[in-house]
Amino acid sequence: MIAAFGKEFAKEGVLPVELHAHLREASDARNVADYQADSDLTEEAALVHISRTERLVAVGEEILRRA
Repeated sequence: MIAAFGKEFAKEGVLPVELHAHLREASDARNVADYQADSDLTEEAALVHISRTERLVAVGEEILRRA
């Protein structure tokens, strides 16, 4: 799903490329936190992912408003 998101939206210029990178990083962090007992995900890192996600949602909402 993340690869398709990148192909359809980031590479096509619909969304900023860094949002795709942020999505990949958040997914990787979630996988580590969910499946590795020794995860070192900090509260600060989690807040960064939340902030980036809020930006992704805001950009998506703006695109939908214009459509």
